[in-house]
Amino acid sequence: MKKLSLVLVLALVGVVFAFAVDYTDVPEGHWAYNAVMKATAAGLLQGFPDGTFRGTDSVTRYQLAEAMAKLLEYSDAGDAKLQELVFALTKKVAGLSLDISEVVKGIEGTSKSLSDAVALLNAHDADITALKKKLTDTEITVKLLGQAIAKLRKDLKDEAAAIEEIKAQNFVTSEQLDEKLSMLYTKVLMLQKEESKNNAAIMAEVGKLNENVEVIFDQVDSNVFSIMGLEKELAGVKASLDNYVTKDDFEYVVNVTNKLSADMFTMQRNYGKRIGKLEEAASDYALKADLDALKSSVNQDIEVIFDQIDSNVFDIMDLEKKVGNLEAALNATNEELAALKAEVVTPDQLSEKLNFLYKKINIVEANAKDDVETLKATIADLEAKLEASDKKANFATILSIVSAAITAIVLMTQ
Repeated sequence: MKKLSLVLVLALVGVVFAFAVDYTDVPEGHWAYNAVMKATAAGLLQGFPDGTFRGTDSVTRYQLAEAMAKLLEYSDAGDAKLQELVFALTKKVAGLSLDISEVVKGIEGTSKSLSDAVALLNAHDADITALKKKLTDTEITVKLLGQAIAKLRKDLKDEAAAIEEIKAQNFVTSEQLDEKLSMLYTKVLMLQKEESKNNAAIMAEVGKLNENVEVIFDQVDSNVFSIMGLEKELAGVKASLDNYVTKDDFEYVVNVTNKLSADMFTMQRNYGKRIGKLEEAASDYALKADLDALKSSVNQDIEVIFDQIDSNVFDIMDLEKKVGNLEAALNATNEELAALKAEVVTPDQLSEKLNFLYKKINIVEANAKDDVETLKATIADLEAKLEASDKKANFATILSIVSAAITAIVLMTQ
């Protein structure tokens, strides 16, 4: 709009150069050179102190106001000059009217004189010559008057052409300016109405967004309460799990299990060797069947122990103590077998010692069964708690891993 106003101002200027101004950024070959120079020469526009015109810059409202003020001043000056010209023409026409009136009066006087002359001619033939002379003078006067009238007509025509030329120039009147300002004001009102509609639509959208945000906040609050409840449940689960095992305990149990498996493998191997030697020593006394039974019983005890390890990893530490007792009993048995090997025993002595060994094995087996029952009860309790806290899958996975590891160890020892 600012650029359009500037172009309109320049288009309304049609005066000639009053003085030459050279702008460094407006060459003579530029398409707007004449318009810029005319506007500058008329005093409607002016360049910048650095000698540039900056024709591509946007016009500010201040610059537009200054140009319009200069245009109004120029228009007022043109109106004043036009009024002076009209006044002069009016005065000149009035003077010509007076001259014409005087000529008409002269013609009327001449006509009267002609009438008098005719009368005189009728009355006096002598005066005819004088009358002819006056008539000649009158004709000359009329001719001169006709020339003067023709010249006056030409002057009036030239003045009328000059007036039309002035009218043809695109000067902005106050009415035209008021009309354009009224149009601009109407457009501004339309834009304001459109802006009000847009603001109303925006406020409606903002209201919807606020409602959505409130719904989201309600959902977030609900989720927060749910998360808080879950945190409480997890805290309870964590407290329950803390009562059972930690990562360090698990690693310790794995290490103990590995050590226990290795020791039991070694013990089983040594025990097998000793049983073999014992079988050789007792072959004459029919002890092979009893030793097979003892070996089978011990193997069953070992299998029970491995089953206990597979069933619950969290009680392996307690089981380690019991296995230690079993190991001590087996060591005692091994020592007794070594003593039997070193000594020559009778069948009765061997039978007595074997009975004593059977008693110990039965005691160990009974203790192992009690431990198994205790472990089963503990496992049931753990499973119930883990099922309540939805962690049974993880527990089963851990047990499966430990069971697989122990099974692999057992397979390696066989």
